[in-house]
Amino acid sequence: MQLTLKQIASMCEGVLSPNSNPDIIINNVVIDSRAVMPQSLFVAIVGDNNNGHNFIQSSFDNGANSAIVNHTHDVMYPNCIIVEDTTLALGLLAKNYRNTFTNIPIVAITGSNGKTTIKEMLKKVCEVEFGEEHVLASKNSFNNQWGVPLTILQIRPTHKVVILEMGMNHHGELHYLSEIAHPTIATVNNVLLSHVGFFKDLTDIAHAKGEIYDGIHGDNVALINTQVPYHTMWVANLRQRNCKMVRFGSDGELCYLQNVDDDGNINIMTKNGEVKFKLNVLGDHNIYNSVTVVALSILIGCSISSIESGLKQYTPYSHRMEKFSAFNGAIIIDDSYNGNPDSVKSAILAVAKLPKPLWMVFGDLGELGAYTESEHIKLGEFMHSHHVDNLLTIGQYTLLTGNKYIECTGDINSWCHFESIDNIVQYCKSNLPENATLLVKGSNSMQLWQVVNQLKEEK
Repeated sequence: MQLTLKQIASMCEGVLSPNSNPDIIINNVVIDSRAVMPQSLFVAIVGDNNNGHNFIQSSFDNGANSAIVNHTHDVMYPNCIIVEDTTLALGLLAKNYRNTFTNIPIVAITGSNGKTTIKEMLKKVCEVEFGEEHVLASKNSFNNQWGVPLTILQIRPTHKVVILEMGMNHHGELHYLSEIAHPTIATVNNVLLSHVGFFKDLTDIAHAKGEIYDGIHGDNVALINTQVPYHTMWVANLRQRNCKMVRFGSDGELCYLQNVDDDGNINIMTKNGEVKFKLNVLGDHNIYNSVTVVALSILIGCSISSIESGLKQYTPYSHRMEKFSAFNGAIIIDDSYNGNPDSVKSAILAVAKLPKPLWMVFGDLGELGAYTESEHIKLGEFMHSHHVDNLLTIGQYTLLTGNKYIECTGDINSWCHFESIDNIVQYCKSNLPENATLLVKGSNSMQLWQVVNQLKEEK
């Protein structure tokens, strides 16, 4: 990025504060004053926990040369752009900046599970195809009303592909992000019981997920996974808008999963030929994630060899089915980043072939609304029927899981509930068998990654 303050003010429909220099150059945009570099524009976001206007001075002290501020703030600095709402201004700036790039594939990915994994798998494939320096992808889980615009504002003419992860937990959020990004390719990976506390049911979630296609216009492509039960809903809407659609997931479409052998070798048939590889990450759900990656890769223009090489090179992303050795040689599977009922089941199924006994640390699942109690209870039965041998829980609703679990097992000694992470760690250090597999899973708010960090082998 190399824009003048005047250009940025025009892009976000703001006005300059008194004594501003409209010709100063901005090279990057930040919302964290600690991330400021020389020639940075600091956007003073009003968030749930912090008000960025309290950090304007520190951003200038750290080297910023400009800022975007709300009109309600008493502006005391030159080189500020005054707007009605800084979050909306950031989005508008990103939208207009994105529209200056007309020949770069911009991919938008959403889904209840697997968004980050697909983004990282696709990033690896594209790095093989185009070179690492030519690929821009959302960092971490920069997938909301701030993260997506910030990623877009990092686009440079040297990039050959941009990969955007988009998340949501309310209606309208994906519509907003998709209209900002104007993706050339957009897809929904799946529709599951994630954030269901903010929706009526799965159909309502599917409607909200389908909003990612709202930014598809002209020759851009809505990539439809026909294995998702709700895909017909999206197809009907896209037909009304005369949008271009490409289907995948079944024979005769862009690509589909042909088979997986007993050694984990995966064959995916595509219109460009057969893709053969073996993943370095556990779980059938990641096999299905890889089918989505293959479909996206083909539309971007990646070769079969790049797709195979990239998927072979992919390693688990932070706290997503990561495998570690414990202090005593046991296996730890860290899937603690986040959780919903379906991802819990997927994780348990994924470790089925690992050494026994299977121990599981399980924390509360959030944002389930009216489904909270019933889904936690159902998981207790699922854990028993899928051979979890020892259950360690923490949180309020996992008490329901544990009670159902021992009701099924008939063994009160197979479940322990804890009030703190430290207590779980101490229990495991005293009791975890050397030949065990320990699966760690729960909502990110439970911070169960701390269990992993304290139990894994020190190097």
